[in-house]
Amino acid sequence: MDTFQSVFALKEGPTPPPPPPPVETPSLLPRSREIWFSDGNLILEAENTSFRVYGQLIAAKSTILADILSLPHYSVDGIPVVRLMDSDADVEALLRALLDSDFFMPPPAPTELSTVLSILRLSHNGNIRYLLRRALLHLDVLYSTDLDKFLAVSPTPCGHISFPEPTVAGHLQVLKAAMDVNAKWLLPTVHYSIACSPLRQIIVLGAPWTALPEQTRNLIMLAHSWRLDRCYKIHSFALKGVPESGCEKPLACARSFSHCATTLIGLIARDQPVDPLRFWDEEGIVQYERTRCGVCRAGMREECAQAREDVWAGLPRRAECPTWPELQVLRDKAMERL
Repeated sequence: MDTFQSVFALKEGPTPPPPPPPVETPSLLPRSREIWFSDGNLILEAENTSFRVYGQLIAAKSTILADILSLPHYSVDGIPVVRLMDSDADVEALLRALLDSDFFMPPPAPTELSTVLSILRLSHNGNIRYLLRRALLHLDVLYSTDLDKFLAVSPTPCGHISFPEPTVAGHLQVLKAAMDVNAKWLLPTVHYSIACSPLRQIIVLGAPWTALPEQTRNLIMLAHSWRLDRCYKIHSFALKGVPESGCEKPLACARSFSHCATTLIGLIARDQPVDPLRFWDEEGIVQYERTRCGVCRAGMREECAQAREDVWAGLPRRAECPTWPELQVLRDKAMERL
């Protein structure tokens, strides 16, 4: 005999399974203050920041970017989200360069080293040729393959590019970036710029130093002793003592020589920052010539110029690079491809 409960159970049928748990939508990272377009159709996430942009506009700059952006990881409110493995600072610099034509102008427009290196890295990875060329041109101004152009740029501050403090930390960052993008023609003068700083200052810099391969760090330490030797070579004309005969002002010349020798030896002994190629500028040579007689200063300029040429010619070998003419060819071919 059917009961009310059995009849009701038959009419209801089997108990339905419980509903699946709701799918949680990943929460977005904090928004970028600089790059967040409310009507953008793509969100990029990098490290600790999200950027909302126009996907088609970004993808049009590079086929590699187009491929990356075509594979979103998830979506938020119907907007696809692509997660990038790059730092948020690098991504922001690249996006600003792509979206604002005035942000990253060719040299000599002022810019910051962090911006140059961010764009150098990501434009190389994404094959964005015009930005890669522009970043390399900025570095070419500071790290030229031509001696006269290299000497024309003041090392502090570093031309039109704002460097971090200490400046040598920036040189180390440039070295790592140049190696990563295979810009070999930059390496000799980058290594030289690093070697002009005291070694004790270099090895305590933390990340800029430890980010370099061990072989490169060893090369920098070897270059430090080489710098001291080249420093003596380029100063040799000024370290000549008073000749035994012929000097017109023996006492004055001896006093000038002693003062110069004491100063230079003190700089080397205390491992102070010394830039051998720039130490004897025109003003310095003129000032020193005034303290020596005509006999003692004869040929000083020629000796100084020859020593500078010799030091410059040896830079590529110290950086384990081809000769300057070969590096210039590499540079020209790389720029032609861009």
